[in-house]
Amino acid sequence: HRETNQSNLWQIPAVCGKPVRIVSGERNVSNPAVSPDGKTIAFVEELRDTNLWQIDYSEPTPKDSKLIVSSRAEHSPSYSADGTKVVGTKIVFDVQDGDRSDIFTISADGGQANKIVSLEARAILPSWSADGQFIYFTSNKSGSNQLWKISVTGGEPVQ
Repeated sequence: HRETNQSNLWQIPAVCGKPVRIVSGERNVSNPAVSPDGKTIAFVEELRDTNLWQIDYSEPTPKDSKLIVSSRAEHSPSYSADGTKVVGTKIVFDVQDGDRSDIFTISADGGQANKIVSLEARAILPSWSADGQFIYFTSNKSGSNQLWKISVTGGEPVQ
């Protein structure tokens, strides 16, 4: 709904079928990411601030829950592809705060977020490597937006 700044999430079958609304109401949702098992979706909801939510739509009555409670703006969730590479399935996301941002991971089951990247620059749009050992992200640390990576165990990011 453009005039009210609201949006919904829909599930559309890959081969013919009727779209089904899975997140609706007076909400502004974006950035959906589907879990590797296809049962849950992490997404961003903008209300007073922007938070990370997750919905289990494999249930007859899907329920959503807030994964992060903060006053900062969480964005760009991405599930790890294989929960065996990291302890349990994780979600990586960026947290924006003015001209800088950090990258965190959190268990898909919730819990405490773990800061992976903290730069005096933007670090946005995180994504897992196929083997689950690295997180790739965009940063303007070198003066312009460039692709960077960091080990999931931390350390220094490399361009």
